[in-house]
Amino acid sequence: MRPPVGVFRVSSVAAGVEAVHVGRLRFATNTAVYFYRVGDVLVDSGAANQWHKVSQYIASRPPPSALLVTHHHEDHAGNALRIAAALRDGTLHVPSAAHGHSHGHSHGHSHGHGHGHKHGHGAARVGHSSSSGVPAGAAREQVPLYAPAAAIPYLREGFEVEWYRRMIWGRLAPDPSVVITPLPSSVPATLPDGSRVNIVPLAAPGHCADHTVMYVPERRWLFCADLYVTSKPKMAFYGEVPLRSIATLQRLVRGAVDPALAPWADHPPDGAAASGVSLPLDIGTLFCAHRGALPDGAARLRERLEWLEELHGRVGDVMAAGAREVAAVTQAVLGRDDTLLYATSRGDFSKYHLIRGLMEARLPSPPPPPPSSQPTKLT
Repeated sequence: MRPPVGVFRVSSVAAGVEAVHVGRLRFATNTAVYFYRVGDVLVDSGAANQWHKVSQYIASRPPPSALLVTHHHEDHAGNALRIAAALRDGTLHVPSAAHGHSHGHSHGHSHGHGHGHKHGHGAARVGHSSSSGVPAGAAREQVPLYAPAAAIPYLREGFEVEWYRRMIWGRLAPDPSVVITPLPSSVPATLPDGSRVNIVPLAAPGHCADHTVMYVPERRWLFCADLYVTSKPKMAFYGEVPLRSIATLQRLVRGAVDPALAPWADHPPDGAAASGVSLPLDIGTLFCAHRGALPDGAARLRERLEWLEELHGRVGDVMAAGAREVAAVTQAVLGRDDTLLYATSRGDFSKYHLIRGLMEARLPSPPPPPPSSQPTKLT
């Protein structure tokens, strides 16, 4: 049986927040991705191979006041440069009236053939039928594009990804004409009711070095990118550092990092101090990049943290009994690597990498990756 193919859905998920769910495939939680519009600010931009859907959404709304990138991966930053360039150059196309979207309504499209509507016929330049009010072909000042400082070289120069990532999410195309600025300590957003909130970037390394979450203290919202995904992860990508993920969660959820994890507790400067955000965070709704909007955000992050700490303890117990090989520890703690994603990624996404990362604190040097692993480049 072929896996379900294609997703494009726009939903109002909170007062002033729209979730845009796009993906070429949807056979697993993380093969499709959410990005969000918080009032007049975009947080992330969807997978690189979903431009035909993302551009349709962007063209059907007023231009955002800012674009925020949580990290450089192609399923999050994949369309950020294209959005900035298209808005600047007036090259966005909007769907005909028959396919238009009205602001504030939830609507979904499943594309059984893995592609969206083609807009060659009846498509209009921005300004002909768009709510953006930008005349067709008119150039305008570039919308500010903000990204973590460590992500900017990847966005400017591009980066290689494995074949399965290209197939699922596509590949980010750099555009040297687009100006990218490091994330400030906060970014103002205006909600549809006219109220203003602040979006505060907070460093959250672990998934990758530049991984950043966006906190809205006035609403207790956390746009958590890939910090959550599931309460009980059993796999990790090559290049992820699970112990840094634990330290990040301890900092954000408990307000302090276990001294034993001090070597993994470093993080880039962020907006917490300058914006007066105190830790631990007071989190209501969690806006996950792969699960959508979730209530009880603090409880969900605590559950994930406690699970990772439990796994770390179980790894220590198995190693205390004499095991030193990653494969043996993985088998004892989580069982065999036998999932479809493991096979599809050729071991790049695996139980092995999660356990290997959790073993680092207990060995004099990090254990090596398996010979079959394909390292994720530039992460």
